Amino acid sequence: MFYSPDLIFFIKNPFSLWFFSVFFIYMMTSTLFHIFLPFLQKKLFSDQFASLPKQFGNSKMFMPP
Repeated sequence: MFYSPDLIFFIKNPFSLWFFSVFFIYMMTSTLFHIFLPFLQKKLFSDQFASLPKQFGNSKMFMPP
């Protein structure tokens, strides 16, 4: 059966590709989370989390756009 070099490399060293895939998924989800968190905070949690920027020292992560 024919295997591609990437598949052979993955069989020989599975930790590197596994770590890369997990890191890539983590980066994508964290980027989307940081992009869409202000909009979600503005639309859904405006009443509950209204005092969050004051508690966290006026952090940029919880500020609406």
